Amino acid sequence: MISNKSTLLLVTAAVAYIATAAFIVYHVSMVFYDKGEQATQNELRNKVMLIKATIESKLYKELHAIDRLANIVSSDPDKALENWGPVATNVLKKTFYVRNLALAPNDVVTRVFPLEANNKAIGLDYRTKPKQYAGVLAAKEDGFIHITEPVNLVQGGQGILVHFPIYLDYPDNNRYWGVLSIVLDHQRLLMDSKIAHLQDTFILVSSPNQSELFSFGHAHLKASTPASVLEISIPHNSWQLQVYAKPAGAFNSMFYVAVVSGAIISTLVFVILLLLLINYMKARSAALHDPLTNLPNRRFLHEYSAQLDSTQLPPSYAVVCIDLDKFKEANDNYGHACGDAILKEVAWRIKNCIRSSDIAIRYGGDEFLILLTRVTQKSEIPDVVNKIEHAIEAEPIVWDGHNITIPTSIGFADSSEGSNVEATIHLADKRMYENKQR
Repeated sequence: MISNKSTLLLVTAAVAYIATAAFIVYHVSMVFYDKGEQATQNELRNKVMLIKATIESKLYKELHAIDRLANIVSSDPDKALENWGPVATNVLKKTFYVRNLALAPNDVVTRVFPLEANNKAIGLDYRTKPKQYAGVLAAKEDGFIHITEPVNLVQGGQGILVHFPIYLDYPDNNRYWGVLSIVLDHQRLLMDSKIAHLQDTFILVSSPNQSELFSFGHAHLKASTPASVLEISIPHNSWQLQVYAKPAGAFNSMFYVAVVSGAIISTLVFVILLLLLINYMKARSAALHDPLTNLPNRRFLHEYSAQLDSTQLPPSYAVVCIDLDKFKEANDNYGHACGDAILKEVAWRIKNCIRSSDIAIRYGGDEFLILLTRVTQKSEIPDVVNKIEHAIEAEPIVWDGHNITIPTSIGFADSSEGSNVEATIHLADKRMYENKQR
């Protein structure tokens, strides 16, 4: 018969055993829970950064097209006025988010396009509209493109105006001729930047003066602290992108089962930890690689860039950005299976052109990025770029009896040209798009 003292010792030991098991399981579960939450936050931030980059890319593409029209006007204003219809038509075909154009010699609108629904703007003297004239003056005084706050339009409704000052003596900018203005459909531009892909969030885009430009999602989440705040670059200023995320949910049932079943878990803790670790590593590996090409993805690049930038004496490196110019055409003509085959073949060709120490990354839909590590001489970078370009373009990709040639646009930059990895990538990407425009 067990004595009361032994019973007490057994009970005490059992309680201690259960308490220890519960303590271990609780803290181990918390570690993995926190890691999961951090991974979720990082994933959200990466998506938000991609949205930011998409907005900036779309915006600057629109502004670049209109800036070309401003250059045409400044080189020969009389001819531009005389041929306004055809010139404006040609320019507007190259844009997606410009609602209309207005040309104002001496700040008085004499030409609009399209004329229908905008004819009320003819004869508008910006000086009689203080809010609109403030934007014109800012562009005139700075000599740069100026994007306004939302203003009331003469032809009705509200819109964001973008003013392009026109000088006849660029770059001295002493002979002011007038202003070219556009109404930007910023709402559609922002919606087309994959903002709707962020689930369980509220997105708010604000102007430099904190005027609301756009909002989307669950408005009640605005009561919480923003999960991510980024600045969207616009000419000589910025918009603010705020993302409010749904708060983290309660612990999963596995956590409570582990705590309640401490006696059993204490004997199996090693196996459980091992399985959790394996699953975590598999999930992490999957999160860092593109499932189609098996190349590292943007998230991998983000983490690798942070490690590289934190190195006290980072090695010399170069960034190569590649865009498959006619990929969409092939994808549309032959189907998504063909598109997938092209991406896998291009990835394979790229990997065969670089060293084992270099890193090929699936950067976007039809974009790849390569990190050339341990670059000792800048002169070797063009050789690698030419090798990659030849490997992709020289031999057609055969699909279902069709020979598909995929031309590329490539831009590159080395680490000495950027303050960090992100800046170097931005420069290489910019050069790639410049080559794409040629």
